[in-house]
Amino acid sequence: MRGRLVMPDGSAVAGVTVRRDWTWRGKSGQDVTRTDANGAFSFAEVPAKRGLLGFLPAEEAVMQRYFALLDEGPFEFLYITRRELSKNGETHGADFNVRCTVGATPGHEGFAWGTCTLMR
Repeated sequence: MRGRLVMPDGSAVAGVTVRRDWTWRGKSGQDVTRTDANGAFSFAEVPAKRGLLGFLPAEEAVMQRYFALLDEGPFEFLYITRRELSKNGETHGADFNVRCTVGATPGHEGFAWGTCTLMR
């Protein structure tokens, strides 16, 4: 997952901590990173594997929430659920590369809830 945080005017949000909270099959985790000078950040894929029980029918759902940890408090800019375990299932196989606007009003924008658009 790659992303870029920008302000409503398009300027980069540099040096901000980005946190990802995830949940899958009763397990949860949290990762953090920082944006670079261009507002870019990235996270590795949530390690969702079916293992030996993968042969049994089950609903798969990996929930991920992304926050920019700003001085005024955390701003949730993306909430997404992946319902299958294929690579980039959230984006139907497209590269998971998003542009997210800090301070914008979150809403449902096609592939997820938040302030992000999928970059092609």
